[in-house]
Amino acid sequence: MESTLSDPDEKTEELLQVLRESCIDPDLGVNVVDLGFVRDARVDENGVAIISMTLCSEVCPLGKVIADQARTAIVGTVASELELEFTFAQRWRPDDITDDGRRRLEEVGFGGGGPLEVRTQPAHRGR
Repeated sequence: MESTLSDPDEKTEELLQVLRESCIDPDLGVNVVDLGFVRDARVDENGVAIISMTLCSEVCPLGKVIADQARTAIVGTVASELELEFTFAQRWRPDDITDDGRRRLEEVGFGGGGPLEVRTQPAHRGR
């Protein structure tokens, strides 16, 4: 399935906005969209929200909390049901964080030499 995040339709944008407002990583205090966790999201023709998401780690204990937040925020508002898949095929990296996510992380004390260095420039990757 081709990602709908680069050119979201109106329903997908509404879905992403609900996730931005309501689905917050409890450890970091930043929403899952701006953290770069959401790999794909759409609402199908039957009104089902289909989301593919990753986490910082496969052993993250907050996956259920994040899934519950998403279900509570989405079902009955922008969609009739939620199909949420956690995938780790494409590993999460700090470079996945949006500029808004970086600003929010800095506001809550991460970055600037803190516990999680949040890069504003792409990391040099040697080949």
